Amino acid sequence: MMKEQLDSIEVKEELCRMLKELDEYLGRHEIQYSIMSGSMLGAVRHGGFIPWDDDIDIAILRKDYDRLIEILRKNKRISAKLEISGYEVDKTDMPFLKVYNKSIVVKDNLANDSSELWIDIFPFDNVPDHGTWSYCQCVRMMQKLYQKNLEANGFYTLEATRKKGIYNYLNKIVVWIAGKFDKEKLVERYIGFCKKYKNQECHYIQDLTWGTKAVPHALFDEIADYQFEDITVKGIKDYDTYLKYVYGDYMKLPPEDQRVNHGIKAWRVMDNEE
Repeated sequence: MMKEQLDSIEVKEELCRMLKELDEYLGRHEIQYSIMSGSMLGAVRHGGFIPWDDDIDIAILRKDYDRLIEILRKNKRISAKLEISGYEVDKTDMPFLKVYNKSIVVKDNLANDSSELWIDIFPFDNVPDHGTWSYCQCVRMMQKLYQKNLEANGFYTLEATRKKGIYNYLNKIVVWIAGKFDKEKLVERYIGFCKKYKNQECHYIQDLTWGTKAVPHALFDEIADYQFEDITVKGIKDYDTYLKYVYGDYMKLPPEDQRVNHGIKAWRVMDNEE
């Protein structure tokens, strides 16, 4: 088996191919999605990737997300090279979904082990109109416990967390405590907590499984086409309201020391016969 290293431009080209296949797959199953966070910001401000970014995130409302889970449980492979994984599909560590390109191996700054090139799919859950802050703080506590459990089990590198200034004496204690929890039960409890208001009408939704700011539910009522590099993708039509909720003055570039990414290094895996 041979490996061919990809440069940053080639990595972005592969991510766009993955997103195009994912868009077609979700369309066939009538599952509505939107690019989100930095991917939406990049589409609006740069016509594609934020120049220093190296990943893609998409959002799906929980009701469609659960329907997607049922489809994936029957067959998680969505094309010749792509498959979707997550705790609710195949009991991996993640409480959200990842689209993996099985032909491209990657190493990033946060992970101890190598993985495959990925796109994240986050469910957007209902959050209560009253007490939104306190509820989200509770979910945030569950999220931190989950993340520390991963760190305790070697998912995150200690070097990377030190560089971010969070690996200190208190962090060591929290990591040790989190490592005492059964990971599977912790993830199940975490997902259940995120879905608590699934069957209630709420004015706000939020990506609770990883953590972004709450936005009006009505934003998902209208979806539009966006140019993202050389492909067309789906996104919230009222991007201005969405991006102001998430970033504030979203057209202002951040300071250079805050322009961070995953530091992805990628290799295309090829059989010797190729």
